[in-house]
Formats: sequence, C-alpha cells, structure tokens
Amino acid sequence: MKAQASSLPFTPVFATLVAIINTKLPQVGGLILAWLISQFQRAFKHNDKTVCHSSTTFIAHLVNQAVTHEIIVLETLIFLLECPMDDLIEIVVGFMHEVSAFLAENSLKANALIFEEQAKE
Repeated sequence: MKAQASSLPFTPVFATLVAIINTKLPQVGGLILAWLISQFQRAFKHNDKTVCHSSTTFIAHLVNQAVTHEIIVLETLIFLLECPMDDLIEIVVGFMHEVSAFLAENSLKANALIFEEQAKE
C-alpha cells in the first residue's frame, strides 16, 4: 500500500496484482478494500488530500479490475459531492477520470447521475 501511495502511476499494476491474487484468495480483495476505505475515512477526517487521492485512485482501479462492485465508487462519489469544497472536487474529478469509462459501460444511469451532480457544483 505504501508503494502504491508513493508511486501513483503504478496503481493500475498494483490493482492488477490484487485482482490476480483475488482470483485464488477472494478474501484478499475484501481486506484490501476495507483497508483502503478505512484509510480514506481517516484521511478525509484529517483533511489529507494526498492520501484521499491515492486511496480513491486505488479503489477506482480495483473496480476497473472487477475486484469490487461499482457501488463503492458511487457511494464515495455521492459522499464527496455532498460537501463541496475545492479540494474534494479535485478528488472527485480524479476519481471520475479513473473510473468513468467503467461506469459508462456498466452503470450508465449512475454515471449520468454523478455527472449531473458535478454540473450542479
């Protein structure tokens, strides 16, 4: 996790590795997702934009690799859009940049809803 946070360009590689391991040991994906959500919550509480960004990026790539369901992304995006601050909007834009193609293919209505919410802000 520290390697991923320190080198964001390699996040897709780490997510792919987790996806491969998850095929043999399904608990690994759930544990990593739980850890990432916990890390995001702590970072959000302490206004740590860098950790929030790295956590959401990794979560987005786990969704892209089908390790977890897109509901996690949608819940996180709705949570972030409920309290619009400049830093949070940057995180939302980065998050959507990573996962919007997946959402457009698999959850078109949810993708449209998120873009409508962003347009309101």
